[in-house]
Amino acid sequence: MGRCLWALASTAGMGTVMAFVAFGSMRAGFGTREAGAEFGGSLGQAQATAPSVDDGVIDVPAEHPSLQAALDACRDGMTVRLARGVHAGGARVLARGVTIVGAGSGETSIRGGGNGPVLTVLGDRNATVSLRGLSISGGTGRMGAGLRAEGVRLQAEDVRIAGNEGGGAWLVAADARFSACAFEGNRTAGSGGAVLGDASELSFVSCRFEGNEAASLGGAVHGAGGSASFLACTFEGNATRSGAWGGAVFGRDASVRVDGSDFARNRAIEAGGAVCVLGGTAEVSGCTFEANTSETGRGLFARGAGLRVIGSRLCGSAETAVGGEWSGEGNTFDAACFGDCDQDGTPDAEAIARGWVTDRDGNGVPDSCDPDCNMNGIADGYEIAMGFSQDLNSNGTPDFCEIRAGLVRDDNHDWVPDEVQGVARSGGPANVAPASLGAAAPAGAADGASAEFTFGTEAWAMPAAPAIEPPASFDPSRWGPGIGARPMPGGGR
Repeated sequence: MGRCLWALASTAGMGTVMAFVAFGSMRAGFGTREAGAEFGGSLGQAQATAPSVDDGVIDVPAEHPSLQAALDACRDGMTVRLARGVHAGGARVLARGVTIVGAGSGETSIRGGGNGPVLTVLGDRNATVSLRGLSISGGTGRMGAGLRAEGVRLQAEDVRIAGNEGGGAWLVAADARFSACAFEGNRTAGSGGAVLGDASELSFVSCRFEGNEAASLGGAVHGAGGSASFLACTFEGNATRSGAWGGAVFGRDASVRVDGSDFARNRAIEAGGAVCVLGGTAEVSGCTFEANTSETGRGLFARGAGLRVIGSRLCGSAETAVGGEWSGEGNTFDAACFGDCDQDGTPDAEAIARGWVTDRDGNGVPDSCDPDCNMNGIADGYEIAMGFSQDLNSNGTPDFCEIRAGLVRDDNHDWVPDEVQGVARSGGPANVAPASLGAAAPAGAADGASAEFTFGTEAWAMPAAPAIEPPASFDPSRWGPGIGARPMPGGGR
């Protein structure tokens, strides 16, 4: 991943905020293990000792039985330390500077919050709320089911926000900075599956956004007004579910900055499979875009915004990779990039998703790029899987092709490779080589006293018809001897 130095200027009223960051593309790993102990309210597993706040730290559950009890007791500037395990959510922090720290995002979890956020932080920007080493999950609600922060300065490090129904985080008029955090599997019926920013200043450094979904705008992040910057982040498999824009990131009248970040397999129904900006300004530098899809076929899209793309690598041509109003320099448009087997400038995932090509065997590669030894228009793997061609030696190539090309022996001309000739098992189908078969089995070899020796194609039963029929040009005679008489999908011959 390329490295770059960026500067972001955003104005709010007459004030100007400048940020300069140097970075390299990083992929941080995040643990998912959570200990079994549960704490909080009636879930408390240990009796709290008399609390001592002299050291500025309150331990949960040692000194207070729940996170909320500790927050109620702590003063401005104190730390709440959560033990390993699962702690009851629905907690609120009101107008004070507090640090909430766990044993790690894979060790300490705040889970659930009834019909509301798992954690709510309300206050003003004179106080900083810090979150470190914990996960926030299992929230349900309309917006910000995981984390809601309003009018505060928030700092989060090694925080995992995952599996919330109603969005991962809702940030309103907040100054929020996330470092080495993960947003995974959050969903919302609105916008911003992982993060919804409303007139906020947002910063993400070395964060991962994976598998988040929004019904409307911004599968992972939606920023309305304010600013949003992403440095050395990864966005993978985020999506919008209905007629919407910005599979990973959507910005409206905001200042958006993305540097040294990777976008792969994100999807939007309408425009901007990876990034879409309407109004405001946006700059993308030193990023990679692969297999991001949208109805317009473009990974990046801008309208009414000053989009600038610098030193980035994008799959496809300049015409197919970026749409709308944009400018740039030093970019690489790679028509032969990963996931474009036919090098037509359209990622395979996009071509398959939009029905431009077929992928009958579901391996993520267009059938036209898969092996087709008998050139009948159907990939070999699909033929074998559906029973159209036999592969008795289980090497992934139809026996007919191997025998015809002289790659295997067939001395008795029965279209069964000699290496599996006579291999049978009692009470089962014949001619199927066991996994342990090494050298060619002698004729008549069997695994029991009473064996079946049925050769040819009669022992093979046609499976249920596949959902996708062969193309109209399909020629059954090219399947190989004895196969053409089998029923075609749909009942034909």
